[in-house]
Amino acid sequence: CLFVSFFLLYSFFFFFSSRRRHTRCREVSWARRCVQETGICRMLDVDYVLVIFGGNAHYQSDDISKFLWMVRIGGGVFPDIVEADYYGQGQYRIDDLATDTMKNCLMYKLCYYRFWEVQSSYSQETGYDTVRRAVIGHKNYKLDYFTEAFTSSSWIVRIYKVNSPVNRNPAMQSNVAKFMSKKAKPTFAPIEISNNLQTIN
Repeated sequence: CLFVSFFLLYSFFFFFSSRRRHTRCREVSWARRCVQETGICRMLDVDYVLVIFGGNAHYQSDDISKFLWMVRIGGGVFPDIVEADYYGQGQYRIDDLATDTMKNCLMYKLCYYRFWEVQSSYSQETGYDTVRRAVIGHKNYKLDYFTEAFTSSSWIVRIYKVNSPVNRNPAMQSNVAKFMSKKAKPTFAPIEISNNLQTIN
């Protein structure tokens, strides 16, 4: 199966300079900012997704902190990605004043899923992000395309399984099967093996 870490792919962008790798990293950046209902990870042929989240453990170098770089990288290829759409009242926010674009993007939803149940600070209400110093603004949502597979005790490591598609059109499946059966199979010329073998004494 294919396992992808948005955090690692983001880091690899700075070490690999080929156009193909740049485009792939931009696609991953695009996936991070997409609404999770688009099923973008299936398009990228991903089975599991890892996010690094530090809002419970005071870890500042998490994916949310690096997210704006993802937006900028993705915007270099996909013009519909606009950095300003992620600023609430001119600031990068995750609270009630965050924009709808921010609160509904895949990165936000995977990092903060079920975090509204967590008491990270005794002096704050549940869902308080100790790095951004704010209570998350989007709560009680569901994930349609992902299932939580693992969350560490500190919530820094979070792994999600990408759900298999369940609503495929039967007619489309039949057409795909017919197409695959008609694809030309590779042929190989027969190899003649001589019977005149020499025996080595």
